[in-house]
Amino acid sequence: MREIKFRGKSKDTGKWIYGDLIHWKWSVEIKSKDEEIELSRTVIPETVGEYTGLKDKNGKEIYEGDIVEFDAHGKKQGVVKYSDTHCHFYIQYSNSIIHYSLWSKVLIIGNIYENPNL
Repeated sequence: MREIKFRGKSKDTGKWIYGDLIHWKWSVEIKSKDEEIELSRTVIPETVGEYTGLKDKNGKEIYEGDIVEFDAHGKKQGVVKYSDTHCHFYIQYSNSIIHYSLWSKVLIIGNIYENPNL
């Protein structure tokens, strides 16, 4: 079973917060463990992404919204997304959906929140 966790950018500091998602009527928070203390921090809702349970070729956790580089008949870049219809993560490349089976060979090169031009 994969670990269920989320990330989002803190409204206060702009830093990434990782942990459990709490969705209130008035805000979105992520509860994280920071030096054995559990803290809930308000995050920017548009930046929230779920952990895929997978890691890239360097061992970095892959989240929804990450921009990855992969080899499909040449190097290509795409965005990691989640399909509610099919209940799985995939890579959106140009106007195509790629159901990539070699996730351990992708490389995270950024994310859509900090690198919108990629």
